[in-house]
Amino acid sequence: MVNQLYLTEKKLEKESEVTKETSSKTHCHETEMSQELGKSVLLSANAIEAVKQSSWDKNKEREVDYER
Repeated sequence: MVNQLYLTEKKLEKESEVTKETSSKTHCHETEMSQELGKSVLLSANAIEAVKQSSWDKNKEREVDYER
């Protein structure tokens, strides 16, 4: 009986270690994915701003051409 309890305790300790390791890896992966998403959002925002600026510049050029 005592031997069985000891074995059960050791098994639970091992499972707990595996769970902690898996949880840690999952957290790291989530962090990496979150960082990648953040970069993607930032790149998208920069691209949108570049398109807006380009459009604004073209409109300004047209205004100057019309004034001439």
